[in-house]
Amino acid sequence: TSYALGRQIGLGFYLGANSPTTYKDAKTILIWGANPAVSQLHNMHFLLEAKEGGTKLIMVDPVFNATAAVCDQFVPVRPGSDGALAFGMMQVVLENGWQDTEFLRDHSVAPFLVKESDGKFLRLSDLGRAEAGAEDDAIVVRDAEGNFDTSDNIADPMMEGTFDTDAGSVTCAYTLLLDRIAEYPLSRVVELTGIDEATIRQMAADYADPANRPSTIYTFFGVDHYYNAHWSAACMGALGILTGNVGKRGAFVGVGEFRNPTCFNAAWATDVPAPENPGKGVFVTKMAEVVNDHTYNGEPYEIHGMYCCCGNPVGNVGNRNNTLDWLNKLDFICVADVVMSETAEYADVVLPASYWFECEDMMGNSSNSTHLNYGEKMMEPMGDSKPDFEIYRLLAEGLGIGEHFQLSTSDYLKHVLDTDECRSYGIDYDTLVQKKVMECAPIDYVLGEGGIFPTPTKRAEFYLEAPKASNDDSRIWDVTKERLPYWEPPREVYNDSEIAAKYPFMLLSEHNRHRTHTQWFDVEPICELDGEPLMTINQHDADALGIKAGDTVRVFNDRGSLTIKCVIKNNLPDGMVSIPKGYTAAEYIEGHLSDLTPCDMNPFCGNQPFFDCAVAIEKK
Repeated sequence: TSYALGRQIGLGFYLGANSPTTYKDAKTILIWGANPAVSQLHNMHFLLEAKEGGTKLIMVDPVFNATAAVCDQFVPVRPGSDGALAFGMMQVVLENGWQDTEFLRDHSVAPFLVKESDGKFLRLSDLGRAEAGAEDDAIVVRDAEGNFDTSDNIADPMMEGTFDTDAGSVTCAYTLLLDRIAEYPLSRVVELTGIDEATIRQMAADYADPANRPSTIYTFFGVDHYYNAHWSAACMGALGILTGNVGKRGAFVGVGEFRNPTCFNAAWATDVPAPENPGKGVFVTKMAEVVNDHTYNGEPYEIHGMYCCCGNPVGNVGNRNNTLDWLNKLDFICVADVVMSETAEYADVVLPASYWFECEDMMGNSSNSTHLNYGEKMMEPMGDSKPDFEIYRLLAEGLGIGEHFQLSTSDYLKHVLDTDECRSYGIDYDTLVQKKVMECAPIDYVLGEGGIFPTPTKRAEFYLEAPKASNDDSRIWDVTKERLPYWEPPREVYNDSEIAAKYPFMLLSEHNRHRTHTQWFDVEPICELDGEPLMTINQHDADALGIKAGDTVRVFNDRGSLTIKCVIKNNLPDGMVSIPKGYTAAEYIEGHLSDLTPCDMNPFCGNQPFFDCAVAIEKK
């Protein structure tokens, strides 16, 4: 989600939202694929305060969850069809003339001309009026009289049409968007999403009618973990751009987190010489290829050992049996952790890492936090445990490069804060230690405020002339799916897929209220609240399978199986079951949730599609 919207409006991995203090300025908020009442509690009071002030909250999700219970409306979208729903809403917007023409003209790529020959924007160099790649080689627009020039020189550029130029045929980006939207008439969207036409029209009116703007789409990772996730997110972003519901108070489309813009200096403050052949990173979901075939993306690549910290791939990565297969083939595994995680159980060496209160640290990239927090060392590390930073230093000594890692933790933190942006907020190490918490972003921050977005064009980009992939396997890229908003069904959980015919239930890996992924699994008071993991199924599906509450069932597909007890609740749609993630293998009767989930990434977007998971169920 962040990746797709980042390409359109310039947000980073978490920089996807206006400050939560601006939620109250929205007249409508679509909480789309998020459950902040469980997963973003720090945001929930801002949303409820907005509702108390008159903002309409509409929940769009397959599941009636804790957030839906306090919203004004619940719209049960078909899993994985979010992009199609966004297209349907755009169709209604255009029918009613609710598009924000002024915003599109002045602050989006709508009037930019796209070359038929290569899909790139027409530039002055294409017309022989600048050198290609030069600073003055600006993007070209056209006026009604047929003049081609930059947007600085044409105040009212055309936004629709196809024209002939010396560089060949060119088309306004907005025309290309209109053509794409036209592929999704409401009748088709109703069929794809399972939402009736009247509801789609009403949602579009609440969101896009100028009388109901500004409006917000508050999303998170509910849309994210499908094979088609970034395509759906791009459609949602295009809806925001089309209606001018971005770059304003009360108007954004993005993940409901706020990465404070104190862009820390992430470079190591050492003089370690760069290796002659630096290795490139490997997606953990592709480790099987590396270990088994000794290749990565078709090129020779060798990995024989693994050092794991701040992660638990055995418990969190999809297709656990695949993970265990390549993990057990490694020559050496070292895990540094504060607990004996499921991955640590497979390690040759476990290094006990200090807990948060046992070492000096700071935290600034956190959920909707506009502040930088200093982590003061409160007690000495227990036993032989050491802070991660010290472990790295000792490992460097063992590798014979210890002379390059002689910094203390405080020296390293000083270096990390040595940026112009930190100085602009008055932040430095000594001041942070004294104050403990420092503001490092405007309280009322608005992404793209004034219509200026952190994108290559400084505009909102529903059309991408040079889309960049986050999956580095260029052998399987299809750029034609990336330039404009695009949607196709998820791989497994759509009713007409071949896999769904064999495995008819969608498995939702629900976020656990009391755990963060697989953290806190060994905290006794939390375990008392959690109890044992249970599969949720609705009454209609339970009756069809002859299942009663408390029965033990086997959930399975081609990747593996899980034995678990079930509970019956009617907040799920037909054909969906839910199992909370975060439990360990020891807590299940047999198997593991991650035995069932896939790890196949989208060809263009590196992602774990563990919601895109089809299973069958049988009573034990």
